[in-house]
Amino acid sequence: MKRLLLILVLFLACGTVSVDSPTRSCGKAVVPELPPSDDPLEVIILGDKYGIPTPGKFDQVYAAAVAEAPDLMVSIGDILDSAGLLSYSPVLYTTGNHDDDEILALGLPLYSDVIIDGIHFILIDNGTTLEIDSVQMEWLAGALTVPARWTLVFCHRMFWNYDMVDNQINHELHNLFLASGVDAVFAGHHHRWFPAEYDGIEYINVGRTAGFDTRTAPSFDYKDTTYVLPEVEPYGYVKVTIGESMQITFVEVQ
Repeated sequence: MKRLLLILVLFLACGTVSVDSPTRSCGKAVVPELPPSDDPLEVIILGDKYGIPTPGKFDQVYAAAVAEAPDLMVSIGDILDSAGLLSYSPVLYTTGNHDDDEILALGLPLYSDVIIDGIHFILIDNGTTLEIDSVQMEWLAGALTVPARWTLVFCHRMFWNYDMVDNQINHELHNLFLASGVDAVFAGHHHRWFPAEYDGIEYINVGRTAGFDTRTAPSFDYKDTTYVLPEVEPYGYVKVTIGESMQITFVEVQ
């Protein structure tokens, strides 16, 4: 059953990268304590709808997600458009490479964090640029010091490739996540459902809600395991149920 949340959002300026770059801002959502409940927190994560979207598919996937009445939805990016915010509430918005202008126009922070029911949600901005600048890294390191029952990180682009080598996640970011007790990291952008685990951290690419199928090969190798991709990448959303344990599932919408 969906629990009611009242949210007051306070946006805090965090500085700029350079005079010719868009202003980078961070924010913190202040959420009143949830009513006591023995029920797990239910979160639905929506993936990309851009990139030659199938007409009507996002509306179908979104309607199925709304029907589940989760406690919270999270956009992994590339969902906002001229129509504005999603009708559901509450929603946390990760900045994508196709909706960074919309994020700024709506007055939303490009990166932010919030604690809900003892669970720390941290939303990184790597949609507007591939790299995380020093200002955001300093903010991220500080955010990760906040104690929480569970810590979940959201970003638009994967920092990792399928064998976890020669990229930022295998060094600076992954080591920071590992030292800070991060439980799971979620990304989109590749329009592909791909769950993996590395050093005890779940790394999840959440798949697509309407965008085109980005598969370039029928299979790939990850940590000595060969993964065979489906003939057609499914549409759907990721459902995360968090109580004493965390369950992550992909819900296909045909």
